Amino acid sequence: MAENFRDNEDRSRFELDVEGIIAFITYRKSSNAITLVHTEVPPELGGRGIGSKLGRAVSVKDGLPKFRDLPAELGGSGETLAD
Repeated sequence: MAENFRDNEDRSRFELDVEGIIAFITYRKSSNAITLVHTEVPPELGGRGIGSKLGRAVSVKDGLPKFRDLPAELGGSGETLAD
């Protein structure tokens, strides 16, 4: 299975191209965070773990802390996940 991960900044989304079919996570960037807004995996890629692969690729790409809950300043626990 040929896969290609990229940050499509023009469309504000991380993409995983799997055999010519695109799964993606849209985002909003601020000065100190990337907010993941929406994930879409086309039906043709369903059941193959593509959404999970895309999520793992994003967590490696951005280098930012991963929050289990909202940051404390937004009313959450601020608890982070291990890298």
